[in-house]
Amino acid sequence: MNQSEKIRIYLKQSGWLDHPGQISFLASGEYNENYLVAAGAQRFVFRINHGSQLGLEDQMGYEFNVLKALENSGVTPRPFACDPMSEAFGAGVLLMEYVPGVPLKYETDMATAAEIFARIHTQPLQSGLIRQADPITAIAQESLGLVHRYADHPKKREKARLLQYHGQILDLVNSHAGIFDNEPLCIVNTEVNSGNFCINATVRILWIGKRRLFPAVIRILGIFWSRPRRYGKPTMCVLWPSSGNF
Repeated sequence: MNQSEKIRIYLKQSGWLDHPGQISFLASGEYNENYLVAAGAQRFVFRINHGSQLGLEDQMGYEFNVLKALENSGVTPRPFACDPMSEAFGAGVLLMEYVPGVPLKYETDMATAAEIFARIHTQPLQSGLIRQADPITAIAQESLGLVHRYADHPKKREKARLLQYHGQILDLVNSHAGIFDNEPLCIVNTEVNSGNFCINATVRILWIGKRRLFPAVIRILGIFWSRPRRYGKPTMCVLWPSSGNF
């Protein structure tokens, strides 16, 4: 039985969708596998989890809860159902909205990105979200782990530059300790770049995750959270320009 048929049977038996139509592979990354599901005039994303960048045992449950917490923002994909550990797939699965789009362009879409963040940052805090007491150091440490994961990578010069930059970030943290202490806490995401936005003529969506398009959804402005959902300082949401140098 192929994966699409397996998903069809699961959706019907679980009661998530009564009459799923065509199911096709959408995209996959290191931690998730995504399928586009048609059901009448609607389309959905069926998401299968294969790991957690946060080290969570229930990554899909956490994603579902965060999306529910942000549902009233008007800029996040609506989650419909979640199974933290599906026996059929041996992993957590999630059903959510889908819309098509293209990556953000810095030249034309920066104001849209700012509006998305503004809407996210004004949502009330919910219990159960991860809080990082020292977010910048934590992000730098996580990035360092990713660099060292490829110890035998042939681009030694580039690796040396990344390690140098890591040291500069830690120096800045130490020299400006406490600079954000008086800022209010809010829901944020810590992995943002142009490749994680998805935009079309009527919908603005921000995909938070690896540099892949995992279409998911929203009505006017949207933001997709396939990466850490934490609460912290608004300044943690920084739009980093992509660089061809690394």
